[in-house]
Amino acid sequence: MELVFPKVLNHLLWIRFQGKLKRWLGGFQSPRRRLITLIGTVLGIIWVSQAVIGILFRKAAEHDSMVRWSAIALTLYVFWQVLKTVTRKPFEPHEWTDAEKEILLAAPISPHQLVSFRLTGLAVGTFVKALFVSIILLPDLPIWPIGFIGLFLGLVFIEIFRVCFELIFMGISPRLRWVCRGSVFVLLLGPIAVVWYRTLIVMNSGATQDLPMSILLFKSILVEMNAIVSSKIGVGVLSVMASFSEAIFTQAFSVAGLLNLLKITLMTGASCALVYRLDQWSRLRAKQQESLAVRKGSLGSIGAFSHASASMARIRVPWRINGMGAVAWRQLVGAYHYRMTLSISLGIPAVLCWCPLFLDSNPEVTLVSVVGGLLFYSFLLLPSALVLDFRRDIDRFDVLKSLPVATIWLAIGQLATPVILATGFQAGVLFVATVFSSIIWSQAILAGVILVGFNLLIFTGENLIFLLSPYRRNQEGLDVFIRTVLTFTGKGIVFAVAVSALLFWATLSVLIVSSLGLSAGWAVALFCAGLLLMIGTVEALLLVGLVRLFDRFDPSEDCPALN
Repeated sequence: MELVFPKVLNHLLWIRFQGKLKRWLGGFQSPRRRLITLIGTVLGIIWVSQAVIGILFRKAAEHDSMVRWSAIALTLYVFWQVLKTVTRKPFEPHEWTDAEKEILLAAPISPHQLVSFRLTGLAVGTFVKALFVSIILLPDLPIWPIGFIGLFLGLVFIEIFRVCFELIFMGISPRLRWVCRGSVFVLLLGPIAVVWYRTLIVMNSGATQDLPMSILLFKSILVEMNAIVSSKIGVGVLSVMASFSEAIFTQAFSVAGLLNLLKITLMTGASCALVYRLDQWSRLRAKQQESLAVRKGSLGSIGAFSHASASMARIRVPWRINGMGAVAWRQLVGAYHYRMTLSISLGIPAVLCWCPLFLDSNPEVTLVSVVGGLLFYSFLLLPSALVLDFRRDIDRFDVLKSLPVATIWLAIGQLATPVILATGFQAGVLFVATVFSSIIWSQAILAGVILVGFNLLIFTGENLIFLLSPYRRNQEGLDVFIRTVLTFTGKGIVFAVAVSALLFWATLSVLIVSSLGLSAGWAVALFCAGLLLMIGTVEALLLVGLVRLFDRFDPSEDCPALN
């Protein structure tokens, strides 16, 4: 046991926990931090209390239905991990933080011990997730301790499966990686295409035309999904996670239930042992690939270096615009490197925004539904998907401050890329919706112009919040929970206030035009002009605040510590 997980790593885990606790408590020396923590704690207690009340008074769901749907949910989580692995770069099977890379990977610790350290951290994080989910499912778990153990083992198994798959994916050749990517997309998109095709056939049949279009669409999708899950292939795919699902919802102590619990325990233990073997194989493959690359490039290393330097010298920024273009171009190049992940992150909301096209509604209602969906996803989901601004460059603030670029142009350049990508996403959704429905083109173009203003507000506000309380990506801890509670609560309040202001201004525009005896077209023009003026004013104020916060930001003191 000492060879696999020495006492020094156990001591290191304890010291890291103490360090995180001291760092969190040390943050309360700032009055602003104390106020933010107090507000976040109060809001967190309110949200948690509502959730607890809802759990205690909720009726238990049907047992067979919970077993089935939990197996489907766990299987979809496995598919998501596979899809995330084949689309992201660089490959990070063990997901080391920056501090761990600097300290642990350079320390005299064996690779097996490093894997043990990472698996321990993975188990601790999964324990918290399983505890949280088991509390939510408390009315549905006949025996809570067994349900919690089954849920914990299931989530650990999925995380270990992700590590194993990524180790294999990292160790194979680049050509096999492309084959693997194509196979994964075919396996995932194939069932979706089949469900969509069968749903369209059912909707176009005359047997169910008496149902509303929305109910018919939802019912048809559920029927086709149930047919795929009930088939032999679907049962086979769900069989692995079905064992964990049956353990989670064990109804009584029995020999069969204990044997099933023993089986999933052995499966999880075997997958843990497999991680050590695959890690050793992956490191061996990496050495072989590096040796092959050295042998191929040993004679032409100088030429390769000069060629790389020449290629870098040929890089041209299309529009510099006082330095703003260079900053925006760098973020666009970063977006190109993550094009696969961005395509998936933006593709799913796009499909959901197109759902109103299947409803039997007039053009105005369809346009409002599509634009409403775009505003919802742009407000809540796109900021976390398009992290291509100040939030990405927390470790480069000293470089950004040393650039010979005015702060206002630097801020605009940092905001340009997420705004451009979000606008392109919205324009694509509106274009498809207009082509395949009866939406009027002029109304769609006007909606797109207004959405550009909202994109500026959304990403300027996100960066303003980030500079007020900077953090690192993938950071964990209680302070992250407090920040998340504050952010989502604030977004909900701002969204409600914005909707109320829009309704108020729309009503006021109609009253003003009616009192002047003008036509309805003037009401639309007055509403749009006032809306754009309000958006521009708020955007200017937020941009001024962002510039001032960046000028006052001290990278030596205000940057968050490494994890």
